[in-house]
Amino acid sequence: MKRRALLRQLGGVGVATALAGCVADRPAAEDGTAEPGTQPAVTDGGNDTESHGNGNESDGDAADAGASTDPPSLAGTQIETTGTDSEATHEAVVTFDEGSVTVDGTITAPTPCHDAAVQRAAYDESGDKLRFVVETVQTDTDMLCTQVISGVAYTLTAEFDGGLPGNVVVVHEGASETTTVANVTAGDADSE
Repeated sequence: MKRRALLRQLGGVGVATALAGCVADRPAAEDGTAEPGTQPAVTDGGNDTESHGNGNESDGDAADAGASTDPPSLAGTQIETTGTDSEATHEAVVTFDEGSVTVDGTITAPTPCHDAAVQRAAYDESGDKLRFVVETVQTDTDMLCTQVISGVAYTLTAEFDGGLPGNVVVVHEGASETTTVANVTAGDADSE
């Protein structure tokens, strides 16, 4: 029954072909000018907060006392690959700035011909937690790439409206492992 073996092989090729486009697709900038090593802003598609005008509306006693009742909302993220290193490590340093959270990190890549990319960025209002999942993607290059595990350095910035999250979690997603590299509370991190 060689037909069954042939059908199994063809079925695997069909699935691989169907998924190839899904895995490689990356969002491009609206004007098509994204530079290599950068990724355009991505907003949190699951964050259902609404803008309430200029913030002068009254919403009970808390608003009357000058306290904001609207939780922070994720306005967008941007990641830039800042270099490669022969030392393959997983690390991240989180900094809380006015209106933004910055992560300076290094993620392990299978070759130096990779960039860091945001796989997912989500702000959970109920837990006041920002969670990043960072991955590596192969760069578009015509150069020959050395097959050596490398570290890819990156700077990731998340812009917020209405305050900052109380907690930030950074996860590195690799081909064979997922590693939480930072779990930082706003009071415990560097701030500027």
